[in-house]
Amino acid sequence: MSETISSPCTPGHAAATDAHDAPAPADLGLGVNAVEEQLEQLTQLVQKLTARIASEEDSRELLRAQLDEAYAASSQWVEANQQQLTKATRTAEELQYLLEQERARNTEMRMQYERQLKLIRSGIQKEKRNLKQSLVQQVDVIVRKYRNLATEAVEAARQERQKVKTERIKARELAETACRNFERDLKERTRKALEEYRQLAQEAHKAAQAEREELRTKCANLEKAMINKRQQFDALVIREAEKRIQCYRLSHQSMKEQLEKERQQFGQMMSEVAQRVEKECSEYDTAMLKAVAVFCKTKGVDVDESTLRQQLGDIRIQRLKEAGRESQQPNLRPLTVKYGFQAITPRGSN
Repeated sequence: MSETISSPCTPGHAAATDAHDAPAPADLGLGVNAVEEQLEQLTQLVQKLTARIASEEDSRELLRAQLDEAYAASSQWVEANQQQLTKATRTAEELQYLLEQERARNTEMRMQYERQLKLIRSGIQKEKRNLKQSLVQQVDVIVRKYRNLATEAVEAARQERQKVKTERIKARELAETACRNFERDLKERTRKALEEYRQLAQEAHKAAQAEREELRTKCANLEKAMINKRQQFDALVIREAEKRIQCYRLSHQSMKEQLEKERQQFGQMMSEVAQRVEKECSEYDTAMLKAVAVFCKTKGVDVDESTLRQQLGDIRIQRLKEAGRESQQPNLRPLTVKYGFQAITPRGSN
């Protein structure tokens, strides 16, 4: 059991060995662009130390557990030996001697483990102090470098600001000079342009007056030409009108002569028609009277042709009188009379 307890290597020695074997932190002489890399290295180093401290705490807990197991094993072993000694009829002195030896061994083992724990604690504290000092030194270096960088940046910014101010003043002077030159050049160009414009305006005014006189002359000539053309046109219109009136007069005279000729022909034709109508009417009256007389005789009425003629004449006179009275009344529309004459022969005339 003594070999089992004393065999493992001490955690303090292992921590010291790991501390010596661990790579030394990189040189923190930082440049302007390497600050983030150095901070990352410091963070990794702190994480490694934290893990190492946690592992040492675990080893210390393991040692405590081993001590507890050793105490439990020793008590069990003592009980077994006491039983064996009882069974073997050992004397109480031997058992007392063995018990004292075991107590001395346990005391020695406890002292060894306590010394190892003290060494581990002292190593951890020493490593913590070294780590704190290293971190403080590195932080001081970083702060100094950042302070130097900030000072350099402020100085560079001040110089840049002064440079920009100087360049701004120069640019303002150049702009003012350019503006003055441009204003002077613009005034000169404006003066020349105004003189050219005045000359052009005078020339345009003279040209406009000449053109106005020319147009006035052309208008007078055109007016005379229009008057001449109007007179010629009026004469032409009068001649054409007289010619057309003469043609119309001739055509009217010929139409008048033709109408007179047709009127004469119509009068002659109407007289012929009237004679024919009168002849047919007299023939019709004679035939009708003969037919009526024959009809009356057939009916037993004794009427001669002269009596019928006289009665028919009275009827015609009466109707003519009535027609004369009706003709005296106003007629709102023209009366159109169509005559159709046909000569008939009574049946009994043969």
